[in-house]
Amino acid sequence: MSAILSCCDGSEDLSGSPGGGGKTYITFTFLSNKKNMTINNEAAGLHVFFSIKGVLICAFVVLAYLSYSIPMVYSYFDSVNFIYVNAWDEETYLSYQGALAAMKVPGYWFSSVIVYVFHNAGFSGGDINLIFDCILTPVMFFALVLSFKCSGFKVDNAVFFSVVLLFSPILFNFGNPLVQSFFLREYGVFGFGFEPYQSILRTPEPQLSCLLISVAVAYYTKTKKLIGLFVVLPFLYFYVAIVYVFFLIAVLTFVRIGFFRGSTNALRVFFACFFSYFIVSIGFAALDAVFFSRDVFIVASSSLYIKTHVPIIPVAGVFAFVLLAMQLILTRVMEATHNNYNGFQLFLVCSIFLVSNIHVLSGVMLSYKNYMDYAVGFIGGASLIIFIQFLIANKVYGVGLVGGFLQL
Repeated sequence: MSAILSCCDGSEDLSGSPGGGGKTYITFTFLSNKKNMTINNEAAGLHVFFSIKGVLICAFVVLAYLSYSIPMVYSYFDSVNFIYVNAWDEETYLSYQGALAAMKVPGYWFSSVIVYVFHNAGFSGGDINLIFDCILTPVMFFALVLSFKCSGFKVDNAVFFSVVLLFSPILFNFGNPLVQSFFLREYGVFGFGFEPYQSILRTPEPQLSCLLISVAVAYYTKTKKLIGLFVVLPFLYFYVAIVYVFFLIAVLTFVRIGFFRGSTNALRVFFACFFSYFIVSIGFAALDAVFFSRDVFIVASSSLYIKTHVPIIPVAGVFAFVLLAMQLILTRVMEATHNNYNGFQLFLVCSIFLVSNIHVLSGVMLSYKNYMDYAVGFIGGASLIIFIQFLIANKVYGVGLVGGFLQL
């Protein structure tokens, strides 16, 4: 998603905040016998500022980190035998035997090798979980901040959006009480995440794959070298890789057909998304013919391997569609000027619906709840970010938002 935003005009004030986002910069002045010596903190690279917004965002980031790290650290020092997991099956892949077995499975081999190396270095599965959660997640956070910053976002917005993106999948899985109240944990008309935990905290996957992608995107937004986006592909978790490939193909298609050269033609959005969908679906069908359908374990699992062409409606897609509709309405009734976000939102809506329905063309659904838990949820979070940025860029706040809809 960040690789897409980096194509925005960097000169645009994406924060929508007059006067540099409302920050109060402090200038220190010293009197001397010869002249006044004024030290400008920005020129000196100190960036000293105080603002209520900055304090709230910092508190938000710190509380998000402490909310999951405190229970783990407390358990580590309090328990005789430290066994702590965020996901119900983490102990399987964090065990020595589990790592050995998963090293032979495509999409699991890289993370399993790392777990295997840690075990041989004397760390237990619980230790590995603690290390990954307390170190990898902050690294992902700073990589995302860098990506947003290099894409033209203000620092405070980049910090806030990075946290939102990291933890957004829980909005669309059973960790959300609304999802738990309205849906059953089974395949049906609607698609959503079955798990009740934060996807980003499931060690080693998709945690490690998300780290690789966040670093790759940060590298690309900083250097504009595409090689960084492709080099991580062989190391990704299968369910993350499928969605990541879809985005790579779609974004490259956008660039080739000139979508980001001042055009927001909806036909170009549809063309790029459906072209990517076609390529990924054909590739998925080929994988099924060569590998999935020949694996006795996969075929024997009715919840893992499903032959169907029946489409599903992703909850995250419905959420993104509603946000797109709101943006289009506000664009019309309030004459919003920063309309490039409508094109981005349309891209995300199409992506969620198409990547959630690869089986419609390929004919096979392979543990689709994993796509919802470990990939589609993040796209829903990106949709929320685009909507918030649309409001900020067009200075649509509280009363203005309500007033805009009252004009209908």
